[in-house]
Amino acid sequence: MPMNVTLDRLFVGLDVAKGKADVCLLQPDGRRLEESFENARSGYEKLLAWLDRHRADRPIHAGLESTGPYSRPWCELLHASGHGVSLLNPARPKAYGQACGQRNKTDRVDARLLAQFVAEQQPARWVPPAPEMEELKELTRRREDLLGLIQAEKNRVESALCKSVRDSLARSIKALEKELARVEDELEELMGRHPVLRAKEKLLCSIPGIAKVTARKILAELPDVRCFDSARQAAAYAGLSPRRHESGKTVHKKGRLSKVGNGALRKALYMPALVAIKHNLVIREFAQRLRANGKSEGVIVGAAMRKLLHIAFGVLKHNKPFDPAYANT
Repeated sequence: MPMNVTLDRLFVGLDVAKGKADVCLLQPDGRRLEESFENARSGYEKLLAWLDRHRADRPIHAGLESTGPYSRPWCELLHASGHGVSLLNPARPKAYGQACGQRNKTDRVDARLLAQFVAEQQPARWVPPAPEMEELKELTRRREDLLGLIQAEKNRVESALCKSVRDSLARSIKALEKELARVEDELEELMGRHPVLRAKEKLLCSIPGIAKVTARKILAELPDVRCFDSARQAAAYAGLSPRRHESGKTVHKKGRLSKVGNGALRKALYMPALVAIKHNLVIREFAQRLRANGKSEGVIVGAAMRKLLHIAFGVLKHNKPFDPAYANT
C-alpha cells in the first residue's frame, strides 16, 4: 500500500471482531508494527501497554470501523487514555481500499488499511456522547424495533388459518404493545429528567412536519450541532447529500441521495418530509420550484428531507423556534 504521508504522530488501525482486534501501528519512517489483542479487559490492558512501549510519548490517532457493541469499548478505552480515536463509517475505508487497489481482505490487511486511511484522511475525532443521549438513542431504537415486531405479528395473523396460532399471535401482540407502552413511558420520563433535551424537542416540534417522535429521533441520531461546521455537513452525515452521475455528453443519470451516512436518521425524516411538502410553507414552495423544473417525485422528496434537516439544524444551532421568514432567506 502506498505510503505518501509524513507521520508527525503515530496512526493506528484496529480491525475489531467479536473475539479479538488486529492492530497496525504506523511508525514515522513508514514501518508497520502489528499485533492482535483479545477483545476483553486483559486485551485492552495489553493494547495500552503495547502502544506506550512503542509511541515514545508521540501523540496517537487511532481509527476503527463502527461495528456496534464490538467497537464501542475500544473507542472508550483509547479516548479515556488520552489518545485520539475516530469511529468510521465502514463505507469510507472500503472505498479508500478500492481506490488503493487493495485485493486481499484479511483482518491484518484491514488493520493496515485503517491505519493508512487515518494517516491520509485525518477523520474527525470521536467524542463520547452524554449518558442521556446514549439512553435516548437506545430507547428510540428499541421503540422502532418493537413497532416492527408488532407489525410483523399482525401480518402473520392475516395468513394464520389455525385458531390456536391466531390466539398465540394475539397474546404476542398484546405483550409487545405493553412493552412498547413501557418504552414510551421511559422515553417521556427521560425527557422530563433533562430540561435541555425537552427544550430541544420543543424547538424541533415548532417546525411543521416534525412531531414529538421525529424530534426525539433527530436528537438521538444527530450528533450535537456543534460537531458540524454547516447544515450541509449534517446532511452529509445523514446520507442526504445529492449524488450526481454524469460523464461526457451522453451519460446523465438521475440524481439521487448518496445514502452514505446514518440510515436511521434518514428513515426518520422520510414521512415528516411528505407531511412538510403539504403543510410546511417553506418546503412546499421549495418542492413546487423543483417540480416546475421537471424534477421527479423521488428527487423532490429527497430534497425535502435534506431541507427539513437543514431547518432542524438551524433551529438547534440558533436555539430559536422555526421562523418561515428566516428559513426562506
